[in-house]
Amino acid sequence: MLDVTEEEHVRSKERAIQHIPRLRANLAALSELSIKVLKVPINIGRNNHLRFMLMSYTIKQIEHSRSLLRLKSSVDTTLVARSMLEGLMQLLWAMKQPRRRPLMWRVFAFILDWRLLERQWSQGVVVDSETERHIRWGLRRYGKWFLTKEARHAATARKPLPKDPYTKNWYGEREAAIFRDVGGQVLLEGAYSPFSEWHHWRPGAFGRLLSFDKQTSTFAMTTADPNQVAMALATGFQCLWQTMRLLNSRCRLRIGRDLIDLRRRQLALGK
Repeated sequence: MLDVTEEEHVRSKERAIQHIPRLRANLAALSELSIKVLKVPINIGRNNHLRFMLMSYTIKQIEHSRSLLRLKSSVDTTLVARSMLEGLMQLLWAMKQPRRRPLMWRVFAFILDWRLLERQWSQGVVVDSETERHIRWGLRRYGKWFLTKEARHAATARKPLPKDPYTKNWYGEREAAIFRDVGGQVLLEGAYSPFSEWHHWRPGAFGRLLSFDKQTSTFAMTTADPNQVAMALATGFQCLWQTMRLLNSRCRLRIGRDLIDLRRRQLALGK
């Protein structure tokens, strides 16, 4: 006889299996709409950093959605959905300061180029002088935005900066902090954290996929988890849908009704 926990797990698995075909269909429809929209050139303006960031993130979210569909019943769908969540949260975080943060995302390239320059120098590679001047110009103009806490203290005290004084990423925050800042606490706890267990090879992720046979002292491991796959598909839809809604509002793509219709289809699964 099943205990309450096991019974709930069985029911949850059955619901997931029932919903997965429609979750896939909804994500496929949204992906097709997004691809169709991007086939027509979209004017993002010459110096509109927010639109540039939006377009770039949209293209990646579309590619991720296609990967989700290709992976079918694999638990690796959670890895793709996790990346989609990170992208959406970064985008929402950037839009809280739409003039500065998208520019930060774009000019962090100077930090990456400088690090490459440093490696090339250490290896004795000859660097083009014009390229070096351009990178130095970028650092003088934007480098202060990305100084680590240690580097800022050193600069204030007029002491030498660390060998690499810059943050590891353009936003300089932990992912969890960004989730909370944009109101994504539910997604952080309900999707991103469970998906991260599989991403980081944690025992809990394996535990959900393992089964043991005491009589034969053997174990089996599946790579298909309907609950996780359903959550990944739902998460992927949410990430692409919100990204497309933002792009539509900023670039006037006239797909508002289509997005609303797809959203209604998705919400109908919860009834």
